[in-house]
Amino acid sequence: MITLNLISPQYKKELKLREICIIIKNITLAILIFTTVSSLILFSAQTILTHNYSKVVQETTLVSKPLPQPQREIKDLNEQLKTIQKIQEQYVSFSEILFYLSKSIPQGVIINSLEIDRVSKTVNIKGKAGLREDFLNFKENLTSSKIFTDPEFPISSILEKENITFDIKTGLNLEALNQLNK
Repeated sequence: MITLNLISPQYKKELKLREICIIIKNITLAILIFTTVSSLILFSAQTILTHNYSKVVQETTLVSKPLPQPQREIKDLNEQLKTIQKIQEQYVSFSEILFYLSKSIPQGVIINSLEIDRVSKTVNIKGKAGLREDFLNFKENLTSSKIFTDPEFPISSILEKENITFDIKTGLNLEALNQLNK
């Protein structure tokens, strides 16, 4: 078969260039379409991954992060318990002191004034005894008591025989009082 070529070499060259341009255009178009499709796939993958990542972070944060409200409540409760414990440690049962003091007072002794100082742990007792024997019994009872420590009796009161006015200062052993109450 014989081919007849009636096209000029110039036109042949031009056709060859057009053919190369069409091939380049098609390749560029294919690359552009491929890049666009790849970009869409990557963008949707990124969106899905970002959504899943934030979901996982939120779930793990809820699991691993301690709840602040219960911790705050527990801390407040512990502070209240410590405060209550301090108050209980400082509590002095004045009725118990009066109970043990009343057991120490003999029949002929009258108490006119009683001052109890919790801070300095002292008791000041002012009163009157009808007879010296009653006063000495009262003195003996206070001295032998575990609650009242180092009672100071005025010598003038000890020397009187009747109608003895006294002012006694004594220490207060709160630990012994607490042990007797247990």
